[in-house]
Amino acid sequence: MTGENFTEDQARAYMKALLPKLDYWKRCAELSDGGQLEAFNKKR
Repeated sequence: MTGENFTEDQARAYMKALLPKLDYWKRCAELSDGGQLEAFNKKR
């Protein structure tokens, strides 16, 4: 994107706004355990 009428900052801002709205990322957030698995693994 950075070569196609977008600066790097503009492309970064666009993707930062777009990605959380994609279905894939919504499902990941819904299925997330809030970091519980990582905390459990650190205790082991």
